[in-house]
Amino acid sequence: MSKLDNIKKSIVLILGLGESGCYSAIWYYRQGARLRIADTKTNPIGLDNLRSLVNDDFVEYNLGCGNDFRSELLDGVSLVILSPGLSPNSSVVKNLIDRAVSINVEVIGEIEVFARALQYLKYTKSYSPNIIAVTGTNGKTTVTSLTYKILNDLGISVKCAGNIGPAAIKVLMDVIDGECLPSIWVLELSSFQINCMSSLHPNISVILNLTQDHIDWHGSKEDYWKSKIKLLMLSKIALINRSDPIVLKMSNKLNNDIINSFGVDEPIKSIGDVGISLKNQQKWLVCNCKNNFLVNNSDGSNQNNLEYLLPASSLRIKGLHNILNVLASIQLCKSVGLKINEILPSLVNYTGEPHRIQWVCEVNQVNYIDDSKSTNVASTIAALESIEAKSVLILGGLGKNQNFLPLIPTLINHARAIVLIGTTSLEISILLSNTSLFYRFAHSMEEAVEISSKLAYPGDTVLLSPACSSFDMFDGYVQRSKVFIECVKSLLLRK
Repeated sequence: MSKLDNIKKSIVLILGLGESGCYSAIWYYRQGARLRIADTKTNPIGLDNLRSLVNDDFVEYNLGCGNDFRSELLDGVSLVILSPGLSPNSSVVKNLIDRAVSINVEVIGEIEVFARALQYLKYTKSYSPNIIAVTGTNGKTTVTSLTYKILNDLGISVKCAGNIGPAAIKVLMDVIDGECLPSIWVLELSSFQINCMSSLHPNISVILNLTQDHIDWHGSKEDYWKSKIKLLMLSKIALINRSDPIVLKMSNKLNNDIINSFGVDEPIKSIGDVGISLKNQQKWLVCNCKNNFLVNNSDGSNQNNLEYLLPASSLRIKGLHNILNVLASIQLCKSVGLKINEILPSLVNYTGEPHRIQWVCEVNQVNYIDDSKSTNVASTIAALESIEAKSVLILGGLGKNQNFLPLIPTLINHARAIVLIGTTSLEISILLSNTSLFYRFAHSMEEAVEISSKLAYPGDTVLLSPACSSFDMFDGYVQRSKVFIECVKSLLLRK
């Protein structure tokens, strides 16, 4: 029986009225629940949308709570929906969450709302779609988008949602109201979303990689990693990056019936795994598709019986990290029954996602690249390593308690200079001062672009890849990108 059967006329508390909170509220309103909304802000971003779709008579608003979600918010409540923007360990909500648990009130997130909605549709309409779930520190959006593109290009009924946007429960309500329900869902899931879910059981889930990130939200890197592994434990098939030491170590805890892998090496262990092989001094994407993997040649030597899929040079997205993203997408699509030859055409046509190592323009023989989506150290390392030319790197923002020391060797090898912005400027400068790297401070994006343009040599790249979140200076990474591009185009006008 669906858990929605007992929700009618009960009170659902929504903590945080962002996109996920807003559409979770709308879903439960449609199921007959009354709503109690609490947000630290007086005018949260989902407020106007909620008021346009939900009668105020069914909603109690508690806005402008600041740093205090009082315990009275739980009075009469049967369910709490926690926004992914609110850490359950933060001082703002911890006491309330602990209180909810002590009185047996469930605390869930929007993806769990989506999962329970799917259970309801299975119960009422026998709807049981394939679920593909994508997580990892970096590359989630690329793999989600590419997997969706492959399926969509073949005319398969598919929707993508989650962390990539829009909220999964919103897309589900949209298709319930006006379209056919898709046969496949491709979900990008953040650690925040996984943390508050338990009922979603994907057909296949992948962890692309694991590095330090979101320590400020989870409390420790170990808790962050555990939230990612949790997704694989809930899935029928687990897909892992065998070249990532942390993923490999954490995967020892898995007991899935099927564990597939991808990596930077040749896939020599398991049939169906994919990887990279060097052939005629060129990297190829390969698959272990044969039962007899090792072939004995007549001269006594051994030959790996690999299926060579396509050369890496044929991909329009560059860098080793993107080859791994493509390999992951191949595996995900194979898991829902696609053949390799059906998958390949979409791979060579894929041009990547906005704000992810995206070329902006050339000014005075210097290329300007927008990688504003890089909000952690590992992502910025991948960006620097994917660019052949020397880079003047615009770096900094909100650090999320990251350790920036692993970035230094890559900067030494790939950066001509560093322009520091944001609240982490001083912290990073202390590390840089112990090297021969040249760096400058900038107090705005305009100043950062101006300084970078003067430091770059002809043939160089000016790279915005901050390794930090943007909220100290901007509304988000998209606005940071927009301001960067505007500043670069102003240089072009002065050319």
